[in-house]
Amino acid sequence: MAVFSLVGGALVLICTGGGIYGASVMTVAPAAERFGVTTAVTGMYNTAWLVGLILSAFLGGKIIAKINTNGSAILGGVLGFLGLLLMGFAPALPIYFFGAFLTGWPICLTGPALLQTTISKWYYKGRATMIGVVGMTEAIGTTIVANVTAKLLDNAGTGYTTALIFAACFVLVGNLLAGLIFFRGVPEDYGYVPVGAENMRSESGALDVPGLTKKEAYSKSYFWMFLIGMSILNMGYGLVQPQLSAYSQFLGYSAAQAAILVSVWSWGKSLIKIVYGFLGDKFGLRVGICGIAIIPIITGILYIFNTGFPVLILCAAGMGIIGGLTGAGTLGISRMVGSKELTKMALLPHGFNGIGNFFTGFIFRAMFTGTMGGYQRAYTLSVVVLVVYFVLMYISLNKKNMFESEGTL
Repeated sequence: MAVFSLVGGALVLICTGGGIYGASVMTVAPAAERFGVTTAVTGMYNTAWLVGLILSAFLGGKIIAKINTNGSAILGGVLGFLGLLLMGFAPALPIYFFGAFLTGWPICLTGPALLQTTISKWYYKGRATMIGVVGMTEAIGTTIVANVTAKLLDNAGTGYTTALIFAACFVLVGNLLAGLIFFRGVPEDYGYVPVGAENMRSESGALDVPGLTKKEAYSKSYFWMFLIGMSILNMGYGLVQPQLSAYSQFLGYSAAQAAILVSVWSWGKSLIKIVYGFLGDKFGLRVGICGIAIIPIITGILYIFNTGFPVLILCAAGMGIIGGLTGAGTLGISRMVGSKELTKMALLPHGFNGIGNFFTGFIFRAMFTGTMGGYQRAYTLSVVVLVVYFVLMYISLNKKNMFESEGTL
């Protein structure tokens, strides 16, 4: 069953992350042409999507606790399916935006957040590395959907709708398979304990890992520093990620070069999860997360002073690393709270990530002017934000604030 949780986690990540992120690559410009508006209008898709993500993050823990991981996968898959279909067939912008709102929910109910919550339940030791290994599968789904939808869009008449139908079915099928076959609840449902926690079984046979209760967590300053740090991280990510393709066009780079940048970003985001997961399991989350955070800070500084294509490739890798770090939130929560509280609290960092990204949209529009100076200002701010994130993480991820013993951090 523990292995099944890995297969189910890979499925939801490939299909949810791939279907929604892959489709979002082509959503804004084709939708603007379809509705006869500017891309600035359809670009608000991201805002509607984030509202759905934030709400699902704050409510998702209670939902998962009630309907379990398999029910959550099915529900999220259905919501993602309906959302993408509404966007594909929408006769008017309000319906398009409502569809975008629905597509935000699966990210927490079936995507990275569910993967992290599930594996944290099934694996005690080595969970960070395990999450990283399975987490890299998201890049596979994104690559598949982005390429297929790009080809479908070549048909000027029906391409937009067909592309979103494909993405919708991609999301639904994978999550139904995960929910109906591979997700089997959590270890406590069967009287099991997570892999690596056999010596922590109580007399009743259950596992009750000590840690903060919800009430205790809300009274700890380091807990809030951690959540605020996750929000700030996504502010930095939101400042630079939207510029990747736009900046390459601004400098006159070819579509092939832009594709290289997007690929580097996607795989950097996925592979870095293995690195910080391994470092986190071996040396502690402070080393894993803070050590990796230094890399995008360095690449951001390089970008500010150099605009050549090789440096852009490095910056794309740095952006991917920021994106990979946004998935570290559940790991931090799993180190701070007890096993009984984890499901209800695991999705909180994703909500704070969404808040950070939501406000970044307004900062981005204020700072980004379509000029070289605009790009550089956004990157300068992102470096400052990442430094603040580093400081907050370094303080909050102190071993004194963790309940696990040496060697399992």
